[in-house]
Amino acid sequence: MNQLIEKTRDYAIQQIRLNGRPKRYHFRDRVSHTKRVLNWAKRISEIEGGDIEIIEMAVWLHDIGWDHIVNHALVSGKMSKVFLESIDYPQQKKMKVLQAITYHNSRSKDLDFNIETEIVRDADMLDEVGATTILWDALGTSYNDQASYEMVYEKSVNFYNHLKNNQKYLLTQTGRALFDERLAVYKQVILELAYELNL
Repeated sequence: MNQLIEKTRDYAIQQIRLNGRPKRYHFRDRVSHTKRVLNWAKRISEIEGGDIEIIEMAVWLHDIGWDHIVNHALVSGKMSKVFLESIDYPQQKKMKVLQAITYHNSRSKDLDFNIETEIVRDADMLDEVGATTILWDALGTSYNDQASYEMVYEKSVNFYNHLKNNQKYLLTQTGRALFDERLAVYKQVILELAYELNL
């Protein structure tokens, strides 16, 4: 890891831990989420291209801000602008990083995004789709006093039906393929649960 990315990572981790974002579940840690998004972004970038430095910078910074009213992507973008200016990050690269951060959770397809923004958006959507979704469903359900295997199954079916409509929001061919692959894994586990639970 080069010094620039390392400095950005350290700043991002510090800000994520300080930003006051409420934790509904203790297992849904934003730093862990960011690391997983980075893995997805690298996988997509290997095929789709893009400037990996811009992608890594944007991923590390994409969730650093939080506000109860303003979209966290906008807050993260403003904070990132101050940070990038403090390290004299080149203007052209800075604009690409900020676009990726500001639009990482946008569902609009009407804007002209650069490839780095498309990759960051797709990577963010890929987190917790697939095997990790089952983990999320099971861990989230365990907070309920009436938790059961059947409750995890119902939660999984409902969330699967929500997720399958999200494929249209992915912008890269690789992102769509990975999303479909992960969704198929999720569906297969749900079918296996139904079989094993005799539902």
